[in-house]
Amino acid sequence: MKNGKQGRVILALLLAVVLALLGFGALRGREDEPAAQGNLLTNGDFSAVTGEMPDGWEKGMWVTSAGASYLEAVTLEDGTHAVLIENAAANDARFEQTVAVRPNSTYRLTARVRAEGIDTAKTGANVSFLGIYGTSESVYDTDGAWTTVTLYAQTGKEQREATVCLRLGGYGAENTGRAWFADACLEQVETVPVGTSVLDIATPAPQKEQKAESGSASPIPAQAGIAALYLLAALLIARFMLAGGHKIPRVYPALAALLAVAAVLRLVLAAVVPGYDVDMGCYGAWAGKMAASGPASFYEEGYFCDYPPAYLLVLGAQGLLARVLGISLGSMEGQFLLKTAPIACDIALAFLMFAVSKRRLGGCAALGVAALMALNPAYVLTGACWGQIDAVLALLLVLMLLAAKEGRWTAAIALFALAVLTKPQAGLLVPLGLAALARDVIGRGMEAQEKSKTRRSALLGLLAGAGVTLAIVLPFSVKQASPLWLVDKYVETLSSYDYATLSTGNLMYLLGGNWAENAKTVLGPVTYGQLGVALMMLAFAAGIAVYLRGQGRSRLLLASALTLQLVFALGTKMHERYILPALALLLLAYVETGDARLLLSAVLSSAASAVNIGVVLALKYLIAPNEWLGMLLGAVQLFAAGLTAFTAASLSLGHAPMPLPAPRARETAAQEDGESAFAADERMRGELLQPKDYRLHLTRRDAAILLAITAAYAAIAFWNLGATSAPQTGYVSTAEGESAVFDLGQTREDFHIYYYGGISDTQFSFAVSQDGVTYGPETDAFFDRGECFKWLALRTPQTDESGTVTGASGGMLSFTGRYLRVTFKGAGSALWEIAAVDGEGNALPMTLTGAQGALEGRGDDAEKLIDEQDTVPEVPSYYNSMYFDEIYHARTGYEHAHGLATYETTHPPLGKVFMSWCIRLMGMTPFALSAGDAAVPQDALGGAMRPAARA
Repeated sequence: MKNGKQGRVILALLLAVVLALLGFGALRGREDEPAAQGNLLTNGDFSAVTGEMPDGWEKGMWVTSAGASYLEAVTLEDGTHAVLIENAAANDARFEQTVAVRPNSTYRLTARVRAEGIDTAKTGANVSFLGIYGTSESVYDTDGAWTTVTLYAQTGKEQREATVCLRLGGYGAENTGRAWFADACLEQVETVPVGTSVLDIATPAPQKEQKAESGSASPIPAQAGIAALYLLAALLIARFMLAGGHKIPRVYPALAALLAVAAVLRLVLAAVVPGYDVDMGCYGAWAGKMAASGPASFYEEGYFCDYPPAYLLVLGAQGLLARVLGISLGSMEGQFLLKTAPIACDIALAFLMFAVSKRRLGGCAALGVAALMALNPAYVLTGACWGQIDAVLALLLVLMLLAAKEGRWTAAIALFALAVLTKPQAGLLVPLGLAALARDVIGRGMEAQEKSKTRRSALLGLLAGAGVTLAIVLPFSVKQASPLWLVDKYVETLSSYDYATLSTGNLMYLLGGNWAENAKTVLGPVTYGQLGVALMMLAFAAGIAVYLRGQGRSRLLLASALTLQLVFALGTKMHERYILPALALLLLAYVETGDARLLLSAVLSSAASAVNIGVVLALKYLIAPNEWLGMLLGAVQLFAAGLTAFTAASLSLGHAPMPLPAPRARETAAQEDGESAFAADERMRGELLQPKDYRLHLTRRDAAILLAITAAYAAIAFWNLGATSAPQTGYVSTAEGESAVFDLGQTREDFHIYYYGGISDTQFSFAVSQDGVTYGPETDAFFDRGECFKWLALRTPQTDESGTVTGASGGMLSFTGRYLRVTFKGAGSALWEIAAVDGEGNALPMTLTGAQGALEGRGDDAEKLIDEQDTVPEVPSYYNSMYFDEIYHARTGYEHAHGLATYETTHPPLGKVFMSWCIRLMGMTPFALSAGDAAVPQDALGGAMRPAARA
């Protein structure tokens, strides 16, 4: 009785803490200030201009490559002052201005817009706020007329500033075309027209800014430490709770304490750790839209939402609660509210683990399994820190599989329908589920009464699944034009993020597929997508085989865990969080079978996933210079998946499970090695009592040796470090089909084509002619951002299924002719120099004969393509081109030196700053970009290796 009262007191206190936090968030920051008067924007009429930019405004672009977008102030023929955004390539480009705002206030943002040539399938010209998901209505083609766009917005309770955007394109919806903006105005208002939506533009709490400022500090050690602590905790739990020999007299109070600690840990982290900004922004926007307009108007045409409808109902309830409590969904309090659902599912999963395990393992071991779930860092980071809802899916799948394992198909199918309507990843269990259902319905070896009961349960399940689907989907279908709109939504969602792997350590990462398009070839003609699908089919087959080899439904949890873990480790399009349901199922598979190898697989995979999730949360991506980490995590995940597969095969073949080793008497270390404790004490005392020496016992002789080594290193490092000349100016294309033609003076036989490019993704092709009229076939040149500042020779292109050039192979191609034409595949191609080179590596003289196809008024000088022929090398090599990770660090040094948008931000900046100084002094040459690195003693090994590799 006493314990029951204590439990109720603890739960009441926890509830009070949560309510206090929500109440505090609702009451803080309410200020009664008079409305600001007039236009808050500086130079909103664009009458004040310096150079080509309106005073008070700044440029912003997603694609920062030269030639992708043009932003400038203009005066139109009728005298109107305006700003022009012209996207030659698909981009999200905008004029930005940050203004002071007041907390808990409503603002109206307006501007006059004129537009032409904008793709209507994506976000058009609009007004919006930076960093906030949501825009005004889009404008596409106004036929020369002006139209006014309006956006109402609400600030957060502590918000003091906001950044206004006049924009062409949007988040995930880059667009092309031209848009003019005039008479921009932001003003505070007291009322909003009836039926008008109000955008929540709350600025995240200061922790978000602190996170960005500390981005140079690597999160890897901290995440590795968390993973190591979990591994140690798992070892202790396995040793003292799961292996037997220990008992806990009061299991339920211990369970309550465990769940309370797990809940408080998550709630504290949720309150202080900013979530993943893109996901939190989407959830906040969707919750606000659901609360404002309800499900019927949610899936509007042109509105981005890649989630099916089930969880949107939860977000809608959270949005309504935020309104009642006065919480801004963009604030930290709003993020805390959005994180409560996955946190609740984490705790429910831990309790469910205990309930299932207690029946098979007893109270102490069940508490250990629950602890492994409650303290799993992958779940803690995903729900409480990131803010993602993978735990919601995991809970639904576990409940569904437990029901199916008991033959309760009515509940199982209804839960599965709910899971698929929550996240499409639930569909990965469809093949196994169909096999399990078919086996039960066929009912071989089952008595007639049991067979009839199972079939009735399955039929009722299909009806229940249809009922759940209709109940959730119909409210969203009221305004949909097509009855198949949800099918189209799933197809659209599943076709997005078409990459081999997305910052996820698995097989595809080990094969070089991180952020590589699925259409790219990986093994001969086989693409990443084809390989991934084939391996996923094998994963489905493996799960079905393990299930069918078991007695009845005894292996359903193991088969499900194996399927999901293999798909994650081998499949394509994987995100770092997709492993979470498998982690819970692996623990249940251990409970089901008693095989310790499954427990080891679950713990190893959880630790690796925690590091992966934590690093991506901190850095946004798992890319260079941390590719080694992805390789390591991929190896661990493959080992864990292989261990699960081997264990499942062993059990399916009838072998006995491998239990945890039984506890044994512990011998002291002194008894094991024969050394007395006194001898160890004496040795340690001698080491600790060494006299202090700030010189570290270094002598003058040591100093002389160090100076000699440094001098020798300097001679080795700077000798033959790199070419001292390279192209410094480049040509930027402005349109697809733009071309330039060069005359070699006479017909040249068997010459090669070299090219050198800057920072660009746009590709181009070459063709040769004898008479300047009739040209031979176009030969595509391989070029992307990874090939910047390199001399490349034109070789046989490799293309994917869509015809995109993904690489080049073979030796240098030879051409014969007098005229050489280069044709660009789009805007923003930065090509710095081209050359026709004879068999001995000599550049042949060329003259420009003409250029055409450039965007009107934007065309560059095509002479820049041949103005630095003295830099053409005899043979492209590491000596005269960028090498290995220089495409990240040296490129960033170049961007620092020229004030451009910085590409690589994950590595500490000092080395790149050194490079930028040398680039400013000596130009963008291989010698300059390496000199800063080689001059720093701590980089001696890296600097010295560069010329050695070239030699």
